[in-house]
Amino acid sequence: MDQLSYLFYETSRLFYIEKGRSYRVYPTGGATASLETYVYINKVEGLKKGMYRYLPVPGDLMFMYNNLELEDKVNKAIKRQLRGGAAVFFWTTIPYRTEHKYSFTSHKMIAMEAGHACQNLSLASEAIDFGCVAISAYNQEQCDKLLKVDGENEFCIYLAVVGKK
Repeated sequence: MDQLSYLFYETSRLFYIEKGRSYRVYPTGGATASLETYVYINKVEGLKKGMYRYLPVPGDLMFMYNNLELEDKVNKAIKRQLRGGAAVFFWTTIPYRTEHKYSFTSHKMIAMEAGHACQNLSLASEAIDFGCVAISAYNQEQCDKLLKVDGENEFCIYLAVVGKK
């Protein structure tokens, strides 16, 4: 649990809010913070298996759901790349947060933001001797369904599997 907390601390935390802008631990164009973080917990001591959403304020995990088929559904959605990993970090984007400021270039800002968040996860994982595999080959509809997002106003953009080496 301490290791998972550290990974969230380095990848998803909100470190301050000023004048209606939120500042995260990764660069985000114009402080628009289009990303949300979800995690599938597979093998983390102290947490029950299931899908969670990270809440940057107050920095907690919110349990969403679990069912008997969830592990298989996650593995299928990420094209059989779970491979015994402890957790899967999913990043979704809410494009409007960036589109209202950057119009037609917002897609570029969102992609860079997701890359920065995942790079932070990779670096933080290495610091605690974990492995991290970034995954951009996944089934879009299945991931959106797992995360209970509509696929239009919010959708999965990137994910990574982490676990002990």
